[in-house]
Amino acid sequence: MKAISFPVSARIIAVLVLLLIPGCHMIDDYLHMDAPEVRSITPAEGYADPADVQEISIWFSSSMDRPQTEAACIFSQDDQQLEGSFSWASDRLIFTPYLGITSNHVYTVTVTTEAEDDYGNSLLHEVNHQFFTGEEIDPPFITGTSPRAGDLVSDPYATILIEFSEGIDEISFIDNFSITPEVMGTIAWSPDGRSATFTPLVPYETGEEYEVQMLRGVRDLAGNQMTKETSFRFTAGDKGSYEISSVEDISGGFFLHDIADTAYTTGIEKADELLVTFSAAVPEDEKRDIITVNPSISYDDTWNSDNTTLHIIFDEVLEYGKLYELNIIDSTYRFLVDGPHSLPLSLSKIIFINDTASPAPAELHLNDTLTISDSDRARFDLYLHHAQGAVVDTSSFMDAFSLSSSAFQSLDFTSYSIDVGATESVVHVDASIEMASGISSICTIRIEASLCDSYDNYLENDYLLTLQVLPP
Repeated sequence: MKAISFPVSARIIAVLVLLLIPGCHMIDDYLHMDAPEVRSITPAEGYADPADVQEISIWFSSSMDRPQTEAACIFSQDDQQLEGSFSWASDRLIFTPYLGITSNHVYTVTVTTEAEDDYGNSLLHEVNHQFFTGEEIDPPFITGTSPRAGDLVSDPYATILIEFSEGIDEISFIDNFSITPEVMGTIAWSPDGRSATFTPLVPYETGEEYEVQMLRGVRDLAGNQMTKETSFRFTAGDKGSYEISSVEDISGGFFLHDIADTAYTTGIEKADELLVTFSAAVPEDEKRDIITVNPSISYDDTWNSDNTTLHIIFDEVLEYGKLYELNIIDSTYRFLVDGPHSLPLSLSKIIFINDTASPAPAELHLNDTLTISDSDRARFDLYLHHAQGAVVDTSSFMDAFSLSSSAFQSLDFTSYSIDVGATESVVHVDASIEMASGISSICTIRIEASLCDSYDNYLENDYLLTLQVLPP
């Protein structure tokens, strides 16, 4: 038989084809990296006749991972999640509620970004869709605006947000929304149609007062109009037209000073509140940006009606001994949490007395060897250092204190008492002890960090002391 030879180039192509065959799936995946989309949902938004609706359908742009997508879809009736069955027709998901689609309800469809196609690509944005099956007669109304009436706005391109009680017909809003003096801009809607955001294309004029107006012609998706027109005014301000007048620790009754004058302020208590006063109103859009706290800690900020004072209440207690930095505009205020009422509890020593009738006190140290005999008059004295005037809580101590060792046949704590001092108190723990015959063992004394005083100061860490206990 005659041999057939192939040119070198043909042989190279054949080898490449063979090499590419195992990678076909990789190439296929590479060609399907686009995120899936929701093409449409039926019934459409607005009114739907329940007699014509038996199911809800969602059309996707590609073949979906069915279990994953079903789990990512939420169907609700008047804010109550619906139970039902799923089925598929190609790229269309069909949801059939067990109790059907009934009259006089609002139905909401939510497709979260957990929905994935067969190639693992997730939906880029959550989709919200709503329809109703009855005559909806409640008029829409405005629930909030930003800026608010009377605000000073320093950002020359600040957006205007209008929030409604329900989804709004977009065309009716555009026809009945105005800004005076006139400002050109664009309008964007939230996915649920309940809020509109106006973004100016030209800057506001500094010092100019603008009136935002919504006429009664604004309608909801059922065609109901607002019952009254709404308007509010704001003023375009000048950034930097205000400065800090003072920063006061209103709990302690003293002022903090800029680091240019004082390195840091002392005497701050862990739960103190601060009051910042400004020389003029702070523009609404700057209120959250002008203040930072380091180390970072969350706080509640309450402004007065004219935006000239800010009340700061920290959401958690400040850490004793830590230096904090409060940055306001271009000024920095440092303060040390070392107030006398915030001192954490600490244990200075433990004294053991085997028999209070003939006391021979022994201070206990880590890894000491201690000989203990049977006694119904034994006592442990624990010396606790605390904040000036604080009182150690007895029940808190009983919950936090424990002592254990296999060297004891029995150990009963018969009573607790406290000698209260100005900055140090002694907790007396009376005990009845019966030793196990001939057994030596490790004894562990533990006080948990849950121990607290009357100022809610806690032990900084769990206290643990181990001893070698010997019978006589």
